[in-house]
Amino acid sequence: MMMYDQAEVTKYVYDNTYSRQTYLPVFIRKLTARFIGWLSVNVMNQIESIPVYRDSPIKLRDTLRKSIDALEAGDNLLIFPESQDVEKYERDGIGKIAPGFVMLAEAYWKKTGKQMRFLPMYANKNNKTLTFGTEVIYNPENGFRNEQVRIIEEVENQIRSIALKAYKERKKTGMKKGISLLIAILLFAASTCTGTAESGTIPSIRETMQSESEVQPFSFRGGIGWNMDMQQVKLLENSPMEERSSTEWSIMINSEPVTVSRFTADLVFMFYQNQLKMITYEFQSGASTLNYQYLLGALSSVYGDSVDTDGLVIKSMMDRIYPDRYRGDWIREGHMWTAKDGTHIFLYYFSANAYAILYTCPELTVRSTGGYDVNGL
Repeated sequence: MMMYDQAEVTKYVYDNTYSRQTYLPVFIRKLTARFIGWLSVNVMNQIESIPVYRDSPIKLRDTLRKSIDALEAGDNLLIFPESQDVEKYERDGIGKIAPGFVMLAEAYWKKTGKQMRFLPMYANKNNKTLTFGTEVIYNPENGFRNEQVRIIEEVENQIRSIALKAYKERKKTGMKKGISLLIAILLFAASTCTGTAESGTIPSIRETMQSESEVQPFSFRGGIGWNMDMQQVKLLENSPMEERSSTEWSIMINSEPVTVSRFTADLVFMFYQNQLKMITYEFQSGASTLNYQYLLGALSSVYGDSVDTDGLVIKSMMDRIYPDRYRGDWIREGHMWTAKDGTHIFLYYFSANAYAILYTCPELTVRSTGGYDVNGL
């Protein structure tokens, strides 16, 4: 277990953090990493943490034994189930949940005859809060494999729902602050205006916002519309497309880049039960920031001013079709528009130098909560 090996912790801290802090002298970086390694190991020992030997099935038995002993002694266990794989670990939003922790419930049942209870918890670093979900109880009569799938799904859905609610509240708070600032600016402007009406008129907040009637309805190339089936889309889309299917989701992707605006992009149609639900343009890697700003202006001219959106929202949509394709910390500079029919349009970077436009059908929006219900989709 790395957290009990000071040398390994020191190396991990240095390689993943201080090796990149090039503004510091090398000896200071190494000394700091060594101190953090020593401190981490001592703290982990003091709080009686239980080591998890992920790479050793034999040693993993020791993890289960110590965990069960702690539970029988009346202790609660704090489990961090997110995958620690560098390629899958999320620095923002919800990462992939590793299923191994459910083995503890089966082992606990076999030894004590008691059902283990899991309580999902979400730590929000932006709001500095801990939010709890509802208990998920292990049912041994359902069989271990079935329970493992069910518990992982329930825990993940609860945490994702809490995270989306927190995102909505944070954006709502930010909007209130923004409006307050706008009012303050307008009041300041009004207090400094002198002379007659010709000196200038201070517009109302409503007048500064784009009229709803100016926002255009959604329309896509060739007359393609939501809930069309694959055959209908094929008849309307001129570029050659390839079909790929998996369970209830199917996609059609172009064989060669298509022209959109004044650029080229990969075009993907996404179908749920053979009905069109999402469309995305993925622009080629190496596209410039200037091109991104051009698309931002072009979309704004059609759909009005955009609002900022969190990468978690976009990732939660795309994970249903492309699991683990996007990392939350890669999605940045997200913008969102809403067309008259409820279609949502997203523009965002999904890697260092590649960006995309994502269109989602109105059914994917839950108007009462402002979030996205993707269960079953």
